[in-house]
Amino acid sequence: MNNKDRRLALLISGVADTLIGTAFLLAGLGFVPVKIGIPSIIIILIGGIMLVAGTTVAVYTLSR
Repeated sequence: MNNKDRRLALLISGVADTLIGTAFLLAGLGFVPVKIGIPSIIIILIGGIMLVAGTTVAVYTLSR
């Protein structure tokens, strides 16, 4: 895997994590009516961590 392919893979995974994290945050905050047996604070924490991690990876990849 060359450097260009590695950067593309990191960018795609960062953007995907950001989108999934955003969906988790929206579900945890009640904007998307999803009922799961998990407390909303856990969903909010998972979504927030994924959002921050995905954004960090995407920005780092784009800044190189």
